[in-house]
Amino acid sequence: MFRFASGLKMSSGIGSNGKGYLILNGEDKSIVTDTKKWFGEKYSDTDRIWWFKEAGDIKTFKKSLDDGIFELMMSDLEKIESTAVHPIIKNGPENEAKRLFPEIDNEANNDFIAFIEFLNKEFNFNEVIRENSNPRLYSEDIGPCMICSINGVHELPPEIPTLYSAPAIWSQLTWWINNHFSGPYPDDPIKFPALNGRRFDWGLLKISTEYKNLQIEGLVYFFLAKFIIVHDAWAANNACESLRVMIDLIQNNGERPWRLLY
Repeated sequence: MFRFASGLKMSSGIGSNGKGYLILNGEDKSIVTDTKKWFGEKYSDTDRIWWFKEAGDIKTFKKSLDDGIFELMMSDLEKIESTAVHPIIKNGPENEAKRLFPEIDNEANNDFIAFIEFLNKEFNFNEVIRENSNPRLYSEDIGPCMICSINGVHELPPEIPTLYSAPAIWSQLTWWINNHFSGPYPDDPIKFPALNGRRFDWGLLKISTEYKNLQIEGLVYFFLAKFIIVHDAWAANNACESLRVMIDLIQNNGERPWRLLY
């Protein structure tokens, strides 16, 4: 089962008729993508089952997928109209932890706000995050869980979370994070020998020179914090220990995980 940042949950299966299905659980506030390919049935106040109209196997993904799928997914998403500007553009980044995880502890939320102040000092973050030129559709869930494979063809799920208008770079960075990033790992080189002492890992990701700068780096660390908050919300971990460890490593210990890719 996957949980999107909005709280929407998704699981898959195959019926006795050989047709694949997805079960979506959560408030019915998501976007329906393509009713020509899917047939939906509501069987409780919060649960919907969507049948693919043709027989076939449905696969859902966690990570990692070929990065070329990103543009294919974005092309499909951009057929969906959305004029909502992301809350960060309107309200600033300080409220993001509470928006994504209303039950986050005050101490963890205060650390998140202090982290934004650090990013602004080190990376001119507040100016960069509000730059909304070259907008593109965006969701915190841009990544492998926002696409499925049906008989080997990649398709959008029948429901996806709310889409916003935001700078195009947000979607690219969020895809890379959701598709490749893992961490922070415990400081235990015996248990994790392949990391060679690293606390963060990017898998097989490679980036070009245009993404190796302070402006992008500051954005990445902000989106890493959001990524971890979404996972802590899924785990109902109000204290957000992983978030606080990540913040401490970057803000106080001088770790720079993005530079592992330089």
